[in-house]
Amino acid sequence: MKTIAVFVEGASELITVREYLVRKFDSNVSLKCYEMFSKGKYKSCAYELRGHNPEYHFTIYDVGGEGSVVNQIIDMEGLLWSAGYSKIIGLKDMFSPTYRKISSVVNDSLNNEFIQGHSDQINKAAKRAQDITFCFAIMEVEAWYLGCNEVFQELNDALTPDAILNKIGTRLEDVDPETAFLHPAKTLGEILSIANISYGKHEGDIEKICNALSTSHYQKLYDSQICNSFNKFIDSLEAV
Repeated sequence: MKTIAVFVEGASELITVREYLVRKFDSNVSLKCYEMFSKGKYKSCAYELRGHNPEYHFTIYDVGGEGSVVNQIIDMEGLLWSAGYSKIIGLKDMFSPTYRKISSVVNDSLNNEFIQGHSDQINKAAKRAQDITFCFAIMEVEAWYLGCNEVFQELNDALTPDAILNKIGTRLEDVDPETAFLHPAKTLGEILSIANISYGKHEGDIEKICNALSTSHYQKLYDSQICNSFNKFIDSLEAV
């Protein structure tokens, strides 16, 4: 069985990855999820899944902070390699307070600077940098949900394309959410408010969205010409 560790910055990313994997493998996958609370220490997130003779095992670590993902990977990699893990993947949002201080718009040059900086840090400090892949959701994982725009009317009849246009001034089907919105979580909240659905990146909020997403939604997004960061992350999960 191939074993892969995925380090994410928060609950929204953990749930996103977890639910994607459950659908991708039709629940025939081994999964464990942990919340990290200090260097090398973690506790179970009370979620475990063991399919029938699964080919893959994924352990997902929520590091609880956007600045901690790379550091936790570097701190933990030795233990993971010793335990038989073959690959480590990191995932975090590009949007952050640091990013917002530098730019008020989506900035491709700044994105590349952040990506290169994380890559350089891993190449310099990691023992097996070649087996570590670091991914960014641009600008947040919520951009990927916005890319699955047909899911909104499935969530609630009030979330029609016209209602969304009237609310945010943009037709989702006409844009690439990862380049159109600096703060996709805020845009997602505005859209859901049409149907009086709250969104604050809480576990229940994310699970409500993920529960509505199917393999066909994910495949349509992957096959589209938008949300390239989604494709890069999915490719990293499958290149094991």
